[in-house]
Amino acid sequence: MRKLLLGTAAVALGMTFAADQANAQVKLGLSGHTKLYTSWLDQDTASDDLDTVAAVPATAATVETESERSFDILRETEIHFTGETTLDNGLTVGAHMEVNLDGADSSDGVAGVNTEEAYAYFSGAWGRVNLGMEEGATFLLQVAAPSADSNFDGIRQFVDPVNAGILAAPATSGASTIDNVSLDDLFTGGSAAALNGMVVNTVIVDADGTDTATAGDIRMGVNGVGLTAGSRFDYDHSMTAWSDKITYMTPVFNGFQAGFSYTPEITGPNDLANNDDDGAIPAAATAITRQYGDVWDVAARYEGMIGDLGIALGAGYSHAELEYDNDIPVFYNDVDGVAGFTAGTDTVVATFDDRESWNVGVDFDWKAFGLGAAYLEDDNGVSGDHFETETWVVGADYTTGPFKIGASYLNNNQNVASADIDVERWTGGVVYTYGPGMTFRGSVSYIDHEESVGFAGSSADATSVLLGTQINF
Repeated sequence: MRKLLLGTAAVALGMTFAADQANAQVKLGLSGHTKLYTSWLDQDTASDDLDTVAAVPATAATVETESERSFDILRETEIHFTGETTLDNGLTVGAHMEVNLDGADSSDGVAGVNTEEAYAYFSGAWGRVNLGMEEGATFLLQVAAPSADSNFDGIRQFVDPVNAGILAAPATSGASTIDNVSLDDLFTGGSAAALNGMVVNTVIVDADGTDTATAGDIRMGVNGVGLTAGSRFDYDHSMTAWSDKITYMTPVFNGFQAGFSYTPEITGPNDLANNDDDGAIPAAATAITRQYGDVWDVAARYEGMIGDLGIALGAGYSHAELEYDNDIPVFYNDVDGVAGFTAGTDTVVATFDDRESWNVGVDFDWKAFGLGAAYLEDDNGVSGDHFETETWVVGADYTTGPFKIGASYLNNNQNVASADIDVERWTGGVVYTYGPGMTFRGSVSYIDHEESVGFAGSSADATSVLLGTQINF
């Protein structure tokens, strides 16, 4: 028995040694960051009980208003693992993983610890290939405008003090049981009665202003649509996000680089219960599965110098094919004045469709000054540009020693059938580098929403202050 144990130990040791030899050339790197902020907030809030189709309170006395948390602590924390080696033939082989550590617990209730990126890569003089969970070419080559604090008003928003879930002007309603569309519906998925966004049968354009169902109203069809909370108040061109994909990036030739990505399948925001493909229109209380396949990203970027002037130019385009192609109405003209879509009578305004988006960006740097602009357009997979999002941003910064002073302006327009929501955001701030990979950050921001959706136009605004630090390791 002892010899058997010794023999087993020897085999195990030999296997461990062999494994160590096999992996000896792969060097594992550990990095990451923590972003910690305190925030102060003053914002408009919605009347929560009005945000439902089923029951609108008969009197204002029954309405409960929500309030924001004026002071809060925000964080975004990641750990990155990278293993890489270069073979004798010049081929570099590696793997990269990113883990988001802002896990769920009883104190914050945010999403749990999750793998954000996990992909292998191969590179050489011919370029680079990524395979797995990673951003596509449109994001990797996108040009960002200067910012006050890139964690808040940069190409992607990592911290946001505004409570978008209750951001709206106090609502009013008559006897109608059809909900007014609030900013809550559009930007956070709406109430429990909503189907991933605006409520089914919601009046988008009130034909006669009576706050009742009337022939000629433009209304939500059998499927709700909506946008993820806060996700459209930055401008990252990332239709497929971290869905598994293959990406090829060319080498950089005289400052030029191009890339393309292919994603076999992504799931749209209406991935709900009914997945039949029999041509029947689902009942008002259900929604089809809206899935996209064969997603292509194409992008290009140039960086160079003309004397003392640094220039960065970039553009990208994405197209995703809708796999469920029946003409299901998203918006319709209520011809008969009866709640719910009446096939053959009511006219369809817009249906689900293939999804397209594109971006352009430019950034100029002259000595200590920077100035840039970016534009992003996304039809959100609804036909006829009836749910199209347009976002453009302008930013400027000035660097002196360890200080960077920045400011930005963002304008976001969200079409909703023949109505829209306009968002403007102004931000100014300072970033101070107090050590290698360590910065203090402070910014002030004002965001204003003007809404022409529903029975009456409304507006909502928020003012916020962020003070924090980012530590890279």
